[in-house]
Amino acid sequence: MPSAADVAAWIGAAAWAPQIAGWVYRRFVTPLVRIIPEKRVSIGFTNYGAIFNLRVAISSDRLDAVLDQISVTLEHEGGDRHEFAWISLRETFSQIVDEQGGKQTVERDQPAIALKVSTALLSEKFVLFQEPSYHAARQPVFDRLLEAHNHLGTTSQAFQQETLKSKEFFDLIQFNQGRFWWQVGTYTVRFAIRSPNRAKLNSNTYKFTLLKADVDALRGNLEQLRVDMEDRVLAGSAGHTNRPVFWAWREPVLSALERSA
Repeated sequence: MPSAADVAAWIGAAAWAPQIAGWVYRRFVTPLVRIIPEKRVSIGFTNYGAIFNLRVAISSDRLDAVLDQISVTLEHEGGDRHEFAWISLRETFSQIVDEQGGKQTVERDQPAIALKVSTALLSEKFVLFQEPSYHAARQPVFDRLLEAHNHLGTTSQAFQQETLKSKEFFDLIQFNQGRFWWQVGTYTVRFAIRSPNRAKLNSNTYKFTLLKADVDALRGNLEQLRVDMEDRVLAGSAGHTNRPVFWAWREPVLSALERSA
């Protein structure tokens, strides 16, 4: 027959059982993350290179998830492939309507460092994606231009105009033109995540299509980019006024292609 001490030990062990079960569950069960994008994406090309922006709702099942990276792979039907990483997160807090019926949206941008996704609520964010390879390749070209600009500043009174005529400025213009890769046709979109608490992604594969009119409009941004770069070089020079820059954007429809296994 169990002694009173045995019974007390069993009761004590039973009291710890739920906590132990919780520890085991959290240790061996991983969060399952779902990314649900809005129906349209924002496609561009600016002084940050190719741009891929969209609003998403993110949920997590089983456990809360911590994400320290969301990335996107775009693959053209012809095989051209490009990798994007999140750069910034934009959150909408409220929308104010004035007496005339005009709407003002209160938003906040923050660097994309990490995001906690709760099992209790959807996390809705506007995510801005850029191409890391563009920035890595552009930096040495830009550094050479900056070095030439600074050198001319010590040798010529008209150094800003001389900078615009330099080989280094021409190289940067050529670089931007060579990095414009948007094409007519259909792109496949695949999301990926990185998570310190081992969250797994269960997401659809998506697609969107660019028409010739879309690509032509985006290619026109190369001229806007040249204007922007010239104005940056000429900033502060006598009689110079910056010209307005109007970036063209395209918002193709994003549709589900197939569900990941």
